[in-house]
Amino acid sequence: MKDDVNQKEAENVVGVWQIKQAGRQNAGSPLMDKSFPNIFIFTSRHYSMAWVAGENANRAFAERWNPTNDEKIERFDSMVVNAGTYEVKGSVLTAHPVVARIPDFIGGKLTC
Repeated sequence: MKDDVNQKEAENVVGVWQIKQAGRQNAGSPLMDKSFPNIFIFTSRHYSMAWVAGENANRAFAERWNPTNDEKIERFDSMVVNAGTYEVKGSVLTAHPVVARIPDFIGGKLTC
């Protein structure tokens, strides 16, 4: 019965989402209230998320299709990318990454 409840709650997030505002709880970071490139995809059991944050999130490379090493590093450092499974309990979604840009995040969790 508990799995049926969690499945019903998960159905509320199935789809493709774009976040308009985000913040960190208890991290002292300011709320990101401006638009930033992002996409969140949820199926009934799995998710994939990617976003680019920071002051230069939408900045193009000086030479299109030929970024400098500094531009590559800046973009890589500003990207968050991971995918895996998730669960929903009440109003809390917990993601369990199976693939992530940062290897130490694999096997961890993200609670929203």
